[in-house]
Amino acid sequence: MLASKALFAAAGCGAGVRLAQIARRDGGLPLHAGASALVFAGGFGLLGFAVGPAFAETSRAFASALMLASDALSRLVVMGLAVFVWRVFGGGRGLRSGLLAALVAALAANWIHAFALQRWPEPTPPLLRLENQIVLATPFVWSAVEARIAHARSRKQLALGLTDALTTNRLLIWCVASACFACIGLAAAAGAVTPAGSRLAAALLLLQALLFAATAGMVSLAFFPPQSYTRWLSEPAAR
Repeated sequence: MLASKALFAAAGCGAGVRLAQIARRDGGLPLHAGASALVFAGGFGLLGFAVGPAFAETSRAFASALMLASDALSRLVVMGLAVFVWRVFGGGRGLRSGLLAALVAALAANWIHAFALQRWPEPTPPLLRLENQIVLATPFVWSAVEARIAHARSRKQLALGLTDALTTNRLLIWCVASACFACIGLAAAAGAVTPAGSRLAAALLLLQALLFAATAGMVSLAFFPPQSYTRWLSEPAAR
């Protein structure tokens, strides 16, 4: 799990650098700058969570501060993701505004509840962990659904020559990566109520690690696609 989180953190930081370059090239577009900050913070937040317990024996205060900061970063990133999806896919209007408000309220209530009960670096109580993971997975479900709808629309535009194959493919990658994150959260929620040390608990942990590694691969493919991959995408569109 630690290795897969570190892999995702590295991929996320690489994507953050790429987005920052785009923002600088295009005059600091708010969406690119915001996305860059989200990816950076998300990568560091996950890594801080993974390594925090290792410092508990030498300095509980440092481990507690590191995990508290990582928890805050992760929660802010998920809130930022909800706003990002609302702005990019929903145009910042309509019924999606109500959904955004409900999600942010649920995330904030869960954060307050967790802050009141959690004592870092102690393990999260099972029921709180279950609550955390379900609430934090919900924006990723929304992101996956919106990206799937956008991908279907983009495929029609591609057939009419109104967009390019790489953009269409990136929407598909976004959809799958968001779905992977949602599944990571749901697997962690299931693990919270699974007997520790059981085969099922081990299988759920392995599933999360594999999904983190797969998501790191998708992030790399989206932001640093090899030329062979872009040619493979473009040739059918050209025909």
